[in-house]
Amino acid sequence: ISASPPGLDEPRWRDSVSSKLCAFQFSDSPVESHILRIGVVPGRRREGPPPRAAFVAAGFFVAHSSFLAAAPYDPFLPFTFMGEEIHLSARFWTSGFDIYAPTTNLCAHEYRPGRLGLPKFWETTSRTFAGRPGFNSDLGLMIVDRIKRLVGYPPDDLAAANPRVFLRLDDFGLG
Repeated sequence: ISASPPGLDEPRWRDSVSSKLCAFQFSDSPVESHILRIGVVPGRRREGPPPRAAFVAAGFFVAHSSFLAAAPYDPFLPFTFMGEEIHLSARFWTSGFDIYAPTTNLCAHEYRPGRLGLPKFWETTSRTFAGRPGFNSDLGLMIVDRIKRLVGYPPDDLAAANPRVFLRLDDFGLG
């Protein structure tokens, strides 16, 4: 079960209708390395079993631990942000798992760390690793190239100068 949780600042998020990740488009921005962007589709109040969803949300997913044996986490993807959801989704689907969305919201997420004076995820990695400030650090761009290769982007769409980015692809690729 997976969903993109509502923000903590949204009124009455508890027990509200959950959204599901079923929309997508390819980014036309070179800043985002032309990765697939996944979007939220509003849910509808419903009784019965959870509805199917197309994608796993990195912000919230719950699964039986058997998924770790079928689709183990790739240790060559540290500090992943851009591309994590498409990578998880492709691996889950091709390893035989179905993805569902909860019928109601079960948790909320703090989406506004900057307004609270806290660093955003990509700001902390930029401070730690040399490269460009902000979201697209050198490490982040290498990770996106690895994810693209893992999910089947054509090789000519990859810009990684370091071939070590592509170590052990068969161990962490599609099922």
